[in-house]
Amino acid sequence: MSKALKRKIEAILPLRDLVVIPNSIDTLRFEPTDASKESKIILCNSRISPEKGITYLIEAFSYLIRRDPDLELWLCEGDFPFGNKPKALREVRAAVRTHGISSAVRFLPNLPWDEIPSVVQQASLIVLPTLYETFGRAALEGLACGIPLVTTRVGNLPDLVGDSAILVEPRSPKQLYEAMYRVLSDEELYSRLSHQGPRVAARYDNKLVAKQLVDTFKEKIIASNDDSSTSR
Repeated sequence: MSKALKRKIEAILPLRDLVVIPNSIDTLRFEPTDASKESKIILCNSRISPEKGITYLIEAFSYLIRRDPDLELWLCEGDFPFGNKPKALREVRAAVRTHGISSAVRFLPNLPWDEIPSVVQQASLIVLPTLYETFGRAALEGLACGIPLVTTRVGNLPDLVGDSAILVEPRSPKQLYEAMYRVLSDEELYSRLSHQGPRVAARYDNKLVAKQLVDTFKEKIIASNDDSSTSR
């Protein structure tokens, strides 16, 4: 659940007192390390699906690699229970071939959940070119690990990341490229984003969100009991 999704629901259904309980992560596992300091890896840690906009990232990366041929782009090829992956994967692989960057793009296989933090921690930059996002867990994972983030100004992402990431318009390889280059070439900006990310992610720690959920249930039960007593 997110504020953006709440607004959409309220625009359709006449619901009252709808409470937002956000997604959460384990910040003891998704935490900053030194692994990304010398990394040349740009990671898109979202699934390959049409609404994730991966082809725009591939085009942007093809511009960026001309400036630094040592860069790598890692994409997640693993299976997901939703989204039209076969069609999207064909389009992504075709785009990689078209731009002549096959040797610089790595498709990650299915990964156990306990290996995902270490993959995120290896990246120098997280890029999420998504066209639609109800929450943004992949963005939150990158922030928690202190990896600078470039993502799109869609759905819940502006509310989620605030000024701890660089936001660009969706469907714009040019803006993606410019943002990636800016973050990787500006040490002061890179450092600022690295430090701000974990502070934002700390608000979504599993324990804090669990407490919020329990407190909300308690408040609703008390309010319900008060209403029942008043109506008698």
